[in-house]
Amino acid sequence: MTKEVIMPKLTLTMDKGILNLWYKKEGEFVQKGEALFEVEADKTNFVIESDYSGFFVKAIVNPGEEVQVGKVICYIEEKEE
Repeated sequence: MTKEVIMPKLTLTMDKGILNLWYKKEGEFVQKGEALFEVEADKTNFVIESDYSGFFVKAIVNPGEEVQVGKVICYIEEKEE
């Protein structure tokens, strides 16, 4: 089953954030609780952990891009395709 990962709301005033970097590459396995990406919001950097275990199959957002809260930024697949 494919899981959508969305841009989280990290502060009360956050409506968008800048994706700084991915800690995983497409095709790599990510464990639930493992660092997945870094976001800059309100002049602070946040390391975001994965809510799912599975394979990082598709990044929708590239590093340096600004993203609205709630927008899908990547997909994680439970089984390798």
